[in-house]
Amino acid sequence: MVPGDRLPLSLEADILPREADWKRIKDAHDLVSPDLKSFVGLSFQYADYQMGVGRTQPLPPSFSSTIKLMQAGFHEVMDTEAMFAKWLRVFQDKRLLPRP
Repeated sequence: MVPGDRLPLSLEADILPREADWKRIKDAHDLVSPDLKSFVGLSFQYADYQMGVGRTQPLPPSFSSTIKLMQAGFHEVMDTEAMFAKWLRVFQDKRLLPRP
């Protein structure tokens, strides 16, 4: 398969206005989630920022380290993919998101 052209998307601009679609999904799966805007809060804005939506230049380089966290006693870690899988299951168990 040949990849298509780059198509920048914004979660806030492209998904948030789809409240009617969210209501249909909620009804079809008997979910107890609130309306889409209340459910996602500022998550879409945060994700858009992190993914550089609308950014034309890269951010300046920065250094980040977790050493100070470990020195302060925060030693436990969790793999990001495992964390997402865990919370998706929790949201499904609470009937906030549909099961696949």
